[in-house]
Amino acid sequence: MKKTFFVVIVVLLSLSLISCRMLILSGDEHVAKGLELYNGEQYVKAIEEFDKAIELGVSIFNIEEVYTYTGNAYDELEKYDESIIQHKKALDINKDYYEAWVNLGVTYRHKGNFEEAEKCYFEANRINPDYAELHASLCALYIYKNEPEKAVIEFKKAIELDASCVVAYGNGALAYAMIGDFEEAKKVLKQSRTLGYKNADIIESRINVLEENVSKNSEE
Repeated sequence: MKKTFFVVIVVLLSLSLISCRMLILSGDEHVAKGLELYNGEQYVKAIEEFDKAIELGVSIFNIEEVYTYTGNAYDELEKYDESIIQHKKALDINKDYYEAWVNLGVTYRHKGNFEEAEKCYFEANRINPDYAELHASLCALYIYKNEPEKAVIEFKKAIELDASCVVAYGNGALAYAMIGDFEEAKKVLKQSRTLGYKNADIIESRINVLEENVSKNSEE
């Protein structure tokens, strides 16, 4: 009798473990694959994996995360309207998901809608003002709006919160160059290279152009 009971327990535990494994390997596995593809810049395939995850459901990841991952992939493909839809779906689930607000702001910035971008960033700031990526994104926005003084302020906030926030250094270097502080711009750019900022060469070219223009104007 005891042996039979033990066998039943083992079978039930095995079935439970299999069930849990199936749950984890369903939607969550597709999210993991999607993130790997995203990091490899295979954005179309990443979206396919994220869509499968949403359809199957997830247990490890939050569903709002998956929607904003999908939005980020569409943003990389420059499909901004689709990206906005995905980020808004994430926010429909969790209106306090500040990462989604920042990502939505980035997409609006890429689309050229700076007013909506700023609103999204301000909403993220209301929820979590200590998120370094938010201030790095605000720095970028103010560069696009030709407000470099504000950009420098946001750069300083970003690295104060997270000294390893790589993208902040690239934006910060350009912001300093825009206000004519080329010494600080080059110093910050050097830091970005140390941290592995992939667009450092592009920023350096833009800084050089700004410096040359200042030099030419001073000679005239």
